[in-house]
Amino acid sequence: MRHKIALTALNLMTTQDVAKEMGCSIRSVQLWVEQGLLEGWKTPGGHRRISRASFERFVASQEMEAIHSVNIDSQYKVVVVEDHEAKRTNDYLYSEVKRLQKEVLRLTEQLYG
Repeated sequence: MRHKIALTALNLMTTQDVAKEMGCSIRSVQLWVEQGLLEGWKTPGGHRRISRASFERFVASQEMEAIHSVNIDSQYKVVVVEDHEAKRTNDYLYSEVKRLQKEVLRLTEQLYG
């Protein structure tokens, strides 16, 4: 708990903090730091730290635009984003939307004949 208070007081974030706020994986945050998209550094213990100011600049620079939002069921929602930095993510999510659409069609045919 004291660790989190100290990080907050210093306006620092962990990769987990950034991942939670961005809705992404910790590995994505690690890669963004390694690619220089987020300014961060490693502690002597090997943990990354990101300044809150760097995080806010990163978020502002992304200008992500949702291009698809498909509600398959109230239980599932897939959002695909368009962004130069996230092209691979976009391609992956697009293929997942297509796969899920086919699955919905298959299940609908199975259910209603």
